[in-house]
Amino acid sequence: MTEHTPPSYPPALAPQARAIIESFEGAGVRGHPKGASRTIQLINAALCAQAEHTLAGSGAELIAELRALATYVVATRGRLSPAIGNALAQVLSPLDSLEAAASLEQARAAIAQAVATYQRQAEEHIRAVCTTGANLLRDGQTVLAYDYSSTVVGVLARAAEQGKRLHAIVPESRALNGGLPIVRAALAAGHQVTYTVDAAIARELAHCDLALAGAESLTATGGFWNTVGTHQLAILAQYAHVPLYVPTELIKFDPRSRVGILREVRRVPLAFLRELDPALDGAGVAVVRDDLEYTPATLVAGYITERGVVAPAAVGQLAQA
Repeated sequence: MTEHTPPSYPPALAPQARAIIESFEGAGVRGHPKGASRTIQLINAALCAQAEHTLAGSGAELIAELRALATYVVATRGRLSPAIGNALAQVLSPLDSLEAAASLEQARAAIAQAVATYQRQAEEHIRAVCTTGANLLRDGQTVLAYDYSSTVVGVLARAAEQGKRLHAIVPESRALNGGLPIVRAALAAGHQVTYTVDAAIARELAHCDLALAGAESLTATGGFWNTVGTHQLAILAQYAHVPLYVPTELIKFDPRSRVGILREVRRVPLAFLRELDPALDGAGVAVVRDDLEYTPATLVAGYITERGVVAPAAVGQLAQA
């Protein structure tokens, strides 16, 4: 088995839970992966579905099934997005206190409560991030928002709720087609929008007060991983003296980075580019990109988190607290 081959499904996985897992695994195969927050919601739903439809005869058997399911998703999606492993550790930790003789109903109630608690806290953290980000903004400012991120969109929406009307400059972000969703959200919030190409970022930054980009994961060195194009945005923003802020929850911190381990970078196909011309179907043409890229701490003005605006150097310490 190679490192790119996912382990088999847990043998006791209920069909209802399997269907939920396949809903986001299939999305990844098609090249349009769901974000970490949405994926975690689906995994939590799969855990609840497993608990409801299990054929286990005892609480201990159900707990073993839930842990097997968690091991599977951490080995597949979790190796690329540490937020998934961090979230599952929180959700499953209450099961540690159950006795081996716990009944099936006790185990079901425990996982349902753990999922509900996690979801409530996650929603509180998102609200805090969005409010903190909106508080940074002033009415009439021009903001460049790069690549779709639910937290970036949330900041723009919260700013509108505070009565601030912004000019949002949105590059197309063709790596994942992440620009249009921001355009739609910014328009819905009542902001003025300029939609442009990635190649125009340097020119557009000359008109901006600040830039926003989401994060897939955070590291102990204070840098972060995100969609390809984020690093060049950060370089250009620093050159233009425009601060780059990254709205994100601290659960996206990668604990492996404490010992110098960085995530694996994968080369992924760009299907929409290959469709532009038959010549690109030739075996001698690679139409690919890296799935994510790393932006160092020196290019980040600050992380907008549920704990406030955090300096890059403080991310590791706060994530551990």
